Amino acid sequence: PPAAAKAEDSKPAPSGNTACPLPADSPPPPPPPDVDSIFHLCQKSKWEEAVRDGQPYFPPTYMTDGKFTRATVFKKDIVSTANEYYKEVKGEWIVLEIDCKTLYSLGIPILAQDAPESTPKQPVKCLKVFGGLSTTLPGLVKEIYKMRRSTDGTFVKVVDPPKPTPK
Repeated sequence: PPAAAKAEDSKPAPSGNTACPLPADSPPPPPPPDVDSIFHLCQKSKWEEAVRDGQPYFPPTYMTDGKFTRATVFKKDIVSTANEYYKEVKGEWIVLEIDCKTLYSLGIPILAQDAPESTPKQPVKCLKVFGGLSTTLPGLVKEIYKMRRSTDGTFVKVVDPPKPTPK
């Protein structure tokens, strides 16, 4: 679960961890063979800004979290994470479906580890993508899902894109 979007947008990140905990004696492992996609929750405006500028997307917590982009294997977990950390953050949010094998082929490791806000009594696991996300590489972002919210800001669901109508 993410710690914060930005100091002015939400709560500050609980940790100043900046060490990249990649294995020192071997390359990071590849993604599991049965996992094709991972999912990242982000503010629509931040993603669109990176796309417009032709720049990689880095979440606002990238540096304070420890130089990684948070993700999950389970799209179904995104709504509860969004409500826990971002309910008070106004604006539109989206979920990026990312091809994890493409990330790995670019040399960007993905590790499942404790999140910075973990405590010994309450560990919080997350996927850590040790890099930003290209906005220009075809196929890296496989799908963009809208997040539906209620009027009080509660995230309700990840909205699947409409299916094409047969001709």
